[in-house]
Amino acid sequence: AGRFTQKTSIDLREKTGDEVEIAYCCNANIVGKLSMFGDRILKAKAKKLEADFTAALKEKLESASQG
Repeated sequence: AGRFTQKTSIDLREKTGDEVEIAYCCNANIVGKLSMFGDRILKAKAKKLEADFTAALKEKLESASQG
């Protein structure tokens, strides 16, 4: 078998004016037999999720600032 653990943190920092800096970090660990195959798949999926998250957040923040 194997084990998977994941921890995510998101930090928001107020900048000048109406700007906010967003920093996030996600750490995932796979151990055991699962890691032999899951590591590559997890890394590829994590990159895709990061791009999707960033695009969706940017779109949401831009539409909120215009409305």
